[in-house]
Amino acid sequence: MATEPKKLTIIKLHINKLVVNARGEYVPVTLQRYIPVEKDGKVKAKLRKALASDEEHNFKWFEAGLSARRRLGHGRCGTAYSTSLNYILDYSNPDTERITSPGPEYLPPVVLKVANEDGLERLASEALNYRKLWSLQGVSIPCYYGWFKLSLEDGFRIPGVHSIHEDSSKPRELSILLLERMGKPLSLKETDEEVDDIMDILVDIARSGIRHDDIRYENLFMAPTSPPALPGEICRSHERRHKFRIIDFESAKSSGSAAASSMVAIYFQFLAKIYSPRKLLKSK
Repeated sequence: MATEPKKLTIIKLHINKLVVNARGEYVPVTLQRYIPVEKDGKVKAKLRKALASDEEHNFKWFEAGLSARRRLGHGRCGTAYSTSLNYILDYSNPDTERITSPGPEYLPPVVLKVANEDGLERLASEALNYRKLWSLQGVSIPCYYGWFKLSLEDGFRIPGVHSIHEDSSKPRELSILLLERMGKPLSLKETDEEVDDIMDILVDIARSGIRHDDIRYENLFMAPTSPPALPGEICRSHERRHKFRIIDFESAKSSGSAAASSMVAIYFQFLAKIYSPRKLLKSK
């Protein structure tokens, strides 16, 4: 079974300036962390609790308080928001007081990927794929800080995610992925060396046994700048820090390592459509 890297683990998320009540006023909400579990081909949610046995694996359990800021974009599965970090509370140390206005050494810049009840299953699948790809987090893909869920109270909604005209009598589910914020999108002016690096992160994905299934220009970004982001991990396969990252794994499927060669060929063809084949071949 896939396990998460030994890093800061958030089990409770307190969010301001995301959800509004029936009067249109912002209300704070608190979400619990869930673990996506695959059973009979479907992804289900298991409530994540801080168990004593996890202390043996050097987990540090945190509650994080965030405020949603700017809407960054809307995709097939959810809407992304930038955030500001208000506080951190360390559950693993009962003597620690709430740390207000913590710096990026506690939690680097993160985004909320928010979905309503229609996107719940796809966001759960994405969370599962991030867990399967834990060894590539901070290497070729964003760091994943958890999947959180909440049933909203009557009349509560997220502007831009829930319509004000929807039937408020139906239960509204809030599902959130907390992910490391990426750098700038591709400029399409990348050097030969940078094109080579983009191909290498796609090779990393192919070799992982996961088929991305949504390789698009919009899903490729520069790695975040450190600081304030954490420095990227050195890729074991390529023995260097990659300059790029790939996002959006809600459509990804397990393919097995045997399919790696065919996936690499598909990714090569994809990049050849963006960059000239001659430039791409030169980079290889």
